[in-house]
Amino acid sequence: MGWGNLRVINEDWIAPGMGFGTHGHRDMEILTYVLSGSLAHKDSMGNVETIAPGEVQRMSAGSGVQHSEFSHAPNETTHLLQIWIEPNVKGVTPGYEQKIFFAAQKQGTLCLIASNDGAHGSVTMHADARLYSGLFDGEQTF
Repeated sequence: MGWGNLRVINEDWIAPGMGFGTHGHRDMEILTYVLSGSLAHKDSMGNVETIAPGEVQRMSAGSGVQHSEFSHAPNETTHLLQIWIEPNVKGVTPGYEQKIFFAAQKQGTLCLIASNDGAHGSVTMHADARLYSGLFDGEQTF
């Protein structure tokens, strides 16, 4: 836990119908990347979304946000990565963004999925960091 402004990277498997009840965060950039299954998200900003495989959700907790997350797939465990990055500014208005990054965009290369400036269609976060995703077959290198 804690390396530069990277707070945590959690790899989670959430059983069908299970998850995390309403809880709060503040002053944290939280990125959720679903690998399989789907995740139901609801927050105090009014967002009610389903996050599917290949989608990236960015929630800027800022001055404070409440949210819940549950495995939305009725017969499938949801597998995801959740990445917490300490922001470069505190107390901002909470924010939410969600985008899909198709397998073709990531195959054999690194695709920018999150950055401080939204470059190349990435989600924008309040942090000095750039996150990439790539899909590589056994023979591929980058």
